[in-house]
Amino acid sequence: MAIQNLINNGSFESGDLTGWSGVSASVVSAFAHTGAFSAQFAGGITSASLSQTVPVSPQQSFQLFISLGKIGTIANPEINLRVLYLDASNAVVGTGLNINVTIGNMPNTIFDTWTEVYQTTTAAPAAAVQAQILISKTAGSSNTPVVLIDDVAFVEVTGITGTTGPTGATGATGSTGPTGITGPTGATGATGSTGVTGDTGPTGATGITGPTGATGATGSTGATGTTGPTGATGATGSTGVTGDTGSTGATGITGPTGATGATGSTGVTGDIGPTGATGTTGPTGATGATGSTGVTGDIGPTGATGITGPTGVTGDTGSTGATGITGPTGATGATGSQPTVAFQNAVDQVVIPLEGTPTSVLTATITAVATQLVKIDTTIQLNITLNPLTPDFSLVLSLDLERNGIIISTETLELNLFYSAGQSIIIPHTFVDQVPASGITVYNMVLTVGNTNNVTQVDITNRALNATSFPLP
Repeated sequence: MAIQNLINNGSFESGDLTGWSGVSASVVSAFAHTGAFSAQFAGGITSASLSQTVPVSPQQSFQLFISLGKIGTIANPEINLRVLYLDASNAVVGTGLNINVTIGNMPNTIFDTWTEVYQTTTAAPAAAVQAQILISKTAGSSNTPVVLIDDVAFVEVTGITGTTGPTGATGATGSTGPTGITGPTGATGATGSTGVTGDTGPTGATGITGPTGATGATGSTGATGTTGPTGATGATGSTGVTGDTGSTGATGITGPTGATGATGSTGVTGDIGPTGATGTTGPTGATGATGSTGVTGDIGPTGATGITGPTGVTGDTGSTGATGITGPTGATGATGSQPTVAFQNAVDQVVIPLEGTPTSVLTATITAVATQLVKIDTTIQLNITLNPLTPDFSLVLSLDLERNGIIISTETLELNLFYSAGQSIIIPHTFVDQVPASGITVYNMVLTVGNTNNVTQVDITNRALNATSFPLP
């Protein structure tokens, strides 16, 4: 959204105080924020002021932009900036702004540095039909410098939505209702009786163990003898019937433990004799017959499972507690970003075609944030050469300001000249733009000359563009 400056001759490029009421104020060309001219308050003890009145409507709010500086190194005097709301009879019905630029806070314009002031007014009251913008210096010390004022803009800002505050804390959760009574557990069914264990069959007789061969005398170790043949394995006897297990007799009383006898003395260890020859391995005795396995008794039947008791009745669910009250929305924090500036100053000559071809004459690139304001101040020195043999010279100029290739402002000037020596004209232009999207923004000033009468050439030389971004409050 583009916003129009309500101030007339805010850059003082008319070369005088047209549109302003001034006391001890004048327009000079020694220093300028943009263009060729600025207003000045004289130094010393003299008080000074500039004022201009513009139409407004009730409930409107505005932004005031001013570029301020001083000449020299002496501390600047205090400068007061006020916006007064007036009714139809010019009586004051409210104050929209009243601030001071304190002593010693302005830069020295000799180094081409300026203070950029931007402030937001309160809304105009119901009776307001005008706003008076007043810039003033009170009488003070004789040792105060000249103060410079340039590029004054007063614009309405509408439709800016503030950022949403943080969500309030969630209210406490209501208490949980009581748990219902648990039903009784059903009785456990009786366990079935265990079946009778069958009798154990009798153990079969153990086979006869063959006699153990006599141990030969141990001699020196000779060659290992041949292993004799293995005897035939006896036939396995049938398993006998397992007899009944007799009842276990009572355990007898354990007698007292006898006293431990004294340990005898250890005798002298004799010499180890030589190892004797290994005797022949005796034949393995026949294996006795294995007794038959007793018959296993039948397993008794499993007892019936007891009946499962009924499930207890589920208790009623307790009612849900009431939802806690939502906390208030937090306040929006103040904006903390600072202005940024982009500019172009050029002095080369550019000839503008007379047949109506648009020509780019100024360009500046700035990184801006969505919805913030950018103030564009431009000044162009136009040189017009005329046909000396004819009277009545005229031409029409069209000045288009583009944002990223889209025209956002157009100004048309019709010039009528009455002498043939040619003329140089300063064209100022101030515009406040609201950037629709964040990112790199390119501003371009395009000049078109058309409908010329007895004009032989139009060119430009000195020109400047300042783009200053201002974050919204």
